[in-house]
Amino acid sequence: NEKNNKFFLKSYTVYSMTLMVTMLFWGYIGVDGRSRLSASSNANGDALALLYGIFCILILFNSKKMSRFILLMGMIGLYIYSILLTGSRKAFLAAVLLIILWFVLVFRRYWTGYSSRNKILSIFVLLVILITSMINYIPYFLESTTYIRLTGKGYSLFGNETRSGMYKEAFYFFYNNPFFGIGFDHFRLLSSYGVYSHSTYAEIISTTGIIGTLIYFSAYFLIVYNLLKIYIKRKGNDISIVSLQYLVLMLVMLALGFGVIHFYRINDSIMFALMISFYYTEKTNLLKENYV
Repeated sequence: NEKNNKFFLKSYTVYSMTLMVTMLFWGYIGVDGRSRLSASSNANGDALALLYGIFCILILFNSKKMSRFILLMGMIGLYIYSILLTGSRKAFLAAVLLIILWFVLVFRRYWTGYSSRNKILSIFVLLVILITSMINYIPYFLESTTYIRLTGKGYSLFGNETRSGMYKEAFYFFYNNPFFGIGFDHFRLLSSYGVYSHSTYAEIISTTGIIGTLIYFSAYFLIVYNLLKIYIKRKGNDISIVSLQYLVLMLVMLALGFGVIHFYRINDSIMFALMISFYYTEKTNLLKENYV
């Protein structure tokens, strides 16, 4: 009825905020020093839920009021702080990438519509936030579990012996079963590590082979194609900016794919559903406009 998916964006924002507040005040800290929602909760999963919460807040932002911009920056800072507490390297790096891309590709479009006073004020606010963060939070970051995990274990495909071994096993499984793989969700059953491969790309190629990989990533292609189509057709208005933000999210998720498996996680599926629902409703709106 609303002809958009903002209800679901707002719902996920409320969910992520509730999760963040619960973690900050009543969360559980494991023996590894990582904060999580509860003793049975996965710290990496909680961090990714917070990451997607950042995206929902950013995409819902569309205002020339400086008070809302300041509130936005405060909320993002709180989310980043919460992600740092979880010790999730991939969620932290993905959040940094998401925020940088948002400022470079999206915020500048809002910024051009600001008055001269608000342009100067927004730059001043960003400088204050940057300087304050460097003075107060860099020492904390250097002592955080996230930084220790980043520098202690490294963060590259082959910078960690276990991750490197998983990729080698995935290639071995694919080499021996190139067309259909070893069977969906069978990596953890046949791997010497006894767990899933921790990578969308390694998991899909080893468990479903070439055929399953082509089928799976054809959906990614269709999502990007339709988002680009909406971006081009709606260029010059707010819908094109929203489409651009979903493309940014897709890029971040593609990068995350090296460290997480999208098709085993409900939060990842929700993000893909948001992209699809957006371009589907916008295509419907375009058809109705052309028909009228």
